[in-house]
Order: sequence, then C-alpha cells, then structure tokens
Amino acid sequence: MRKKNVAIIIAIVGVAVLVTMARDPMKTAINNSSPISGNSANTQPKQSPVYTVGELTWRAKQYLNQSVRVRGYLLKKEVGYNIFSDEKSGSMTAHDLSVTGAGISTMQLEHAYTLGGVFVVNSSLNSTLYALKISEISSQ
Repeated sequence: MRKKNVAIIIAIVGVAVLVTMARDPMKTAINNSSPISGNSANTQPKQSPVYTVGELTWRAKQYLNQSVRVRGYLLKKEVGYNIFSDEKSGSMTAHDLSVTGAGISTMQLEHAYTLGGVFVVNSSLNSTLYALKISEISSQ
C-alpha cells in the first residue's frame, strides 16, 4: 500500500507543477532568466559573452571576423595600436591581442578593460597573431 500512496503523491505533485507552469510561462524559462520567445513584454536584449584574450587567440577559428567582447589588461602602447593581454604585466607573446580603433590612446597601462569589436587576423608586422578592431571600451 505504501508504494501506491507514494506514487499517487508524486503524480499529484507532477500535475501541480504542470498547472503552475501553464499559468506562469516565465517559470518555464531556462534558469528563470530568459523569457519564452513570443513573450515580448518581458524580453531583454541578450548580452554577448565576455571572453579572455587566450580564449580568443587559442581558438581563433571559432571567432574570426565576428563581433566579440574580451576582458584583459593593456600590456603595451604602440603607435597606432595597443597590446591587450590576460596578464597585467610581462612580456608580449603571439597570443596577446593587437587593439586598434577610436579610444585606444586613452587606455592606461596595466589597467583592466572590457573591449568590444571585430576579431580579425593581424595584418600588421607586430608579433601578435590576431587583432581586435574595437567599437567599445569599458574600464573595470
């Protein structure tokens, strides 16, 4: 008898959950943060993920010629471009990122930033493999 009572309780709870979800479709959203499509009254713009410099440069094929956001530090200032890195200081490597675009002259060495822009193959003669043509800078 006991197993039968447990099964009935589980069935009742399951029905109660389904009824609640039908009444409030927002509870069916993933992680309760993304509304179900078609419910435009509560939609918010989806923010793109923020990557590290290494995530982009070591897996570059996934991100080439796409708009990305990246966090890191200004490692070095050069004429016409800056070098952006996961490390606050140290020597430059091929997997750091050349950064070009409006606002780079205002960036401060060893300061943390989140940058947005288009990730591309570096066509300049410096020693980084990839570059970011920035469209946004935010200080952290």
